[in-house]
Amino acid sequence: AHRVEQETLGDLKLYRVPEETTMAARQSKQVRLLDRSAIPVSFVYGADLTAGEASQTAATVLLRTMNTRANHLGLPLPSGRVAVFSLRDGRRLLRHESDLRDLAADEEVEIGMGESPDVQVAADQDSVAVSNARAAAIQFERRLRLSPGARFGRADHPVGAKNGRPIFRLSIPARKTVTVRYQTRAKVH
Repeated sequence: AHRVEQETLGDLKLYRVPEETTMAARQSKQVRLLDRSAIPVSFVYGADLTAGEASQTAATVLLRTMNTRANHLGLPLPSGRVAVFSLRDGRRLLRHESDLRDLAADEEVEIGMGESPDVQVAADQDSVAVSNARAAAIQFERRLRLSPGARFGRADHPVGAKNGRPIFRLSIPARKTVTVRYQTRAKVH
């Protein structure tokens, strides 16, 4: 099968379709831009919660990879719908469809895969408990929204940053619960 070829015209990206096609006036046509397999991905469970607010929710699941040639990608990706398939008993099954924003080459790709009822997140004033009912360990990220002027204090687990926000990256063992305790500081006037 021939692949769509990317060309650059100034700031524009053009994609040459390998098959001959015709279009009538005011007609649009869909073509397969990207059909790749064997893309290395990781599943990351997570929750995007506001510090200090109590909540109980199922974790969301992200399919994550890098848009690089080494990962069988490596081209600017226009926004649109993405379908994720998996093999089961030798058959391709649709797992999820999701929207994808415009992505540059060498950028991180995250595809939302919905919620996972097997992973529950319970948050209160200064802690979060993540319960994994799955038969295997998972990678979990708790992204923390701070109220205006608030700052992150300290925690009993390492904290990183992503997109300017505090983030806890945890490994949650199978059928276990991990609790993270932390402090935030309100802005003093």
